[in-house]
Amino acid sequence: MRRSLSTPMPSSMGFAAARCLCAAAVVLSSATVHAQCVPDWFHAASGGPSVRSYAGLAYDGSDQLTILYGGANGNTLRSDVWTWDGVAWMQRSVSGGAGARRAMAMAYHAASDRTVVFGGVTAGGINGETWLWGGTSWSQTAIGETAPAPRGFDAMVGDTGNGVCVLFGGWSGGFTYWGDTWVWDGTVWTDVTPGTSPPARAFHALAYDSRRSRVVLFGGLRISGSTTTYYADTWEWNGASWTDVTPPTSPDPRGYHALAYDAYRGRVVLFGGFSFDHGSFNDTWEWDGAAWTQQFPAAAPSLRQNHAIAYDAARRRSVLFGGQLNNTTYNDTWTLGGDSPCDANCDGSVNGFDVDEFVAALSGSGSGCSPCQGDVNGDGSVNGFDIDGFLGCLGAP
Repeated sequence: MRRSLSTPMPSSMGFAAARCLCAAAVVLSSATVHAQCVPDWFHAASGGPSVRSYAGLAYDGSDQLTILYGGANGNTLRSDVWTWDGVAWMQRSVSGGAGARRAMAMAYHAASDRTVVFGGVTAGGINGETWLWGGTSWSQTAIGETAPAPRGFDAMVGDTGNGVCVLFGGWSGGFTYWGDTWVWDGTVWTDVTPGTSPPARAFHALAYDSRRSRVVLFGGLRISGSTTTYYADTWEWNGASWTDVTPPTSPDPRGYHALAYDAYRGRVVLFGGFSFDHGSFNDTWEWDGAAWTQQFPAAAPSLRQNHAIAYDAARRRSVLFGGQLNNTTYNDTWTLGGDSPCDANCDGSVNGFDVDEFVAALSGSGSGCSPCQGDVNGDGSVNGFDIDGFLGCLGAP
């Protein structure tokens, strides 16, 4: 029987007891060894929306649909809206319109139940409009009010912990790159740029780690004169400040990639991108809040950049659409998912009911219901090094 995600977490006293129980299990037994826990890519569809790159993609948690908007095939801009229900794409009948555009920032604002679009590139050039999609129609907002400067190739993500969408960076033409941070609260934009920020850039990506309440930024690029700088840094935003958390091992420097946060597995997923030194990528990496780990699924989307990814929480899969490689533009749909090592009892949720089974896995007597049961740090074994990560999944301080 699947338990609800709303099942209460242990109290602080419960966390202490769970920590002691886990430690005792480690003392009493050696590590349980697993095969490496690797997520899987699945080629879910070919077709639906036409071929395109630089499209907007966001997950509507209320309707449990992934929303695709706009993009371009070469110089042909798109204005259509599609939804993905985990099985098939459906084109939506649109009332009003944000018009055709590409390379805009797009994210779902849960508190107002609206998908927010900012900026991008239209037939008229770099844009600075704010549009809201409500499921059946578009509405423009923030007209004549304080807002980010017109830009494209920026990034935005919904921060559900603070009830806002967070926007960072972008490009306004020439050598004008932005390093500012803005938040949208459902009504107005506010510039919250702190004293310390990531260097100005565009073609980067953001994801929101809801378990740790952090916005994660990776990569991007900036051109100055004849010099192009590709970044491989990782930054986190806590709602008030940016912190450079770049670890010793990271994905190669790149831009034109995509990020999504897999809430079930507690990982930020990175796929693809491009740099002049390497060319296009089709590698898969995951960030757990402390380290980047490259994953090697049996299958994966082809080399590409300028694709889009969003996490489908209802189906526990990251959804990837489109992109391009050189002059070839795609309209394939891939999904990525896997077991959560924190879901020790394999009931489809991570909560206090997993403690007993995790302790059993530590002592070598787990049910083995998942190939990565209890291996929270992904090192191929269940041992004392997994305890803090497991308790973190439960929300322990």
